[in-house]
Amino acid sequence: MLKKGIKITMPREHQKAFNAFKRFVKEGTVDKELLRIYEDIIIKAETLLGIFRSEKKNRGEFTYQKLAQANKGPASESLENAKTFFKHINNLCA
Repeated sequence: MLKKGIKITMPREHQKAFNAFKRFVKEGTVDKELLRIYEDIIIKAETLLGIFRSEKKNRGEFTYQKLAQANKGPASESLENAKTFFKHINNLCA
């Protein structure tokens, strides 16, 4: 985008970058398949962030407000979420 003279500034820099990317596709500068991939990754990232937020909330709630015995079920779910999160992040970094 810098080569095209587009400078992205805060706030909402990710949304601005995405909108600029969509303009490139609309103009035919960038193949629309790349936009499909980008949108797919955005959906996955939002899902993973949702899992992260949920786990952060669970950590506080179950660490400080519940008996240790009550943590087994949520801990199992947290482990599965962590595995999912790790798998996706690992694939993105590969």
